[in-house]
Formats: sequence, structure tokens, C-alpha cells
Amino acid sequence: MARHKPQPLKQGDLDGLCGVYAIINSIRLALGEAEGLFRRPDWEELFYSLLCSLDDDQRTLGAVASGIGTKPFAKLVRTAVDHMRDEHEIAVTIARLFPPGSKPKSREAIRAIKHATANGTPVIACFSGKLNHWSVVNKIGASNMSLFDSSTHRRIRLANVRMAYEPSKSPPQYILQLGGLWRVALNGDGEP
Repeated sequence: MARHKPQPLKQGDLDGLCGVYAIINSIRLALGEAEGLFRRPDWEELFYSLLCSLDDDQRTLGAVASGIGTKPFAKLVRTAVDHMRDEHEIAVTIARLFPPGSKPKSREAIRAIKHATANGTPVIACFSGKLNHWSVVNKIGASNMSLFDSSTHRRIRLANVRMAYEPSKSPPQYILQLGGLWRVALNGDGEP
């Protein structure tokens, strides 16, 4: 009989805090070279601020257990922007990639993400389907979306991406949530 060998658990295996990590990692990317001026305690403070923001709405336990929806995520975005301004005097803009109510097709969303990332602007993306996860897109290639991720996810095939309101494709599907697409830039960098 083969002996079972357990594998280590990773961030996200037992918690739903990937949205918090996506915000922090997207700010780190947006800072570029200036990110080197920050130390682990700076990121721990931001992490704590984001958890406190969840806790204000009594959502911390729910977020840990089942993840962060797009509405609570919007509040976290404001908390992160305020924290970076108040604690580090850094003006960060985190804005929706598309206005509410718009319905871009997946190819239009991918084109908008590609345009943003080509200019050095990371894009936070909320996926469902095969991957229920918040992540940071840092590049769109010819056939893949590259991720700067808090877990082990590195690439997603573009052919398997669709918007939540588009018809199903053959599996696997990576479904983008319109309310979960946010571009992140320092004020004056990229597009607001």
C-alpha cells in the first residue's frame, strides 16, 4: 500500500482572504521601484487595516471562511487608498476598469486589461468558475493572462476566460466578474 504524503497548505486553501492579498500585491506592483522602500511591517499594517475594515462590518469571519464579495471589496479599496495616503503620503488610485452597468464582452475586457498592464498598471481581477479567487493581472500575452498571485496561480489561458454574463464555454472556465475588475496606479501614473 502506498503511503500518503501530505502536501503543505497554502494561502487560500483554508481562508478566503485572497482579496486582501490582491489589494496589497497590486499596490506593491504599482509602486514599482519605490516598493523597495517599504518593509514587511508596512505591509502588515496595511493588512491589519484591511482586516479591521472587514471587522467593522462584522465580515472578517465570513471573509476568512468564504471569501470577499465585490461590494465588501469596494470598501476595502477605499481603506487601502486612505491608509497609503495617511500613513505613507502615497496617493494611490484604485478604480473600476469599467463603469457599473456596462457589459463588455470578454475580448473587450481582455483588451482593456492588456492596455492597462502594458502601461505598467496592475489590474485586480475577481474570478469564479474553475478558480474562485481574487488575483492581480500583470500582463496579457498572446494566449495567456499572467498573474502576480498570493497563491500558486501564475497563468490563465485567454481562450478559457469569459465574463459572468456571457454564455458558457467548454471547461475549464475562468469567469471574470465585472464588479471585480480594478486598475491600480499611483496618482499621475497610468490611467485613473
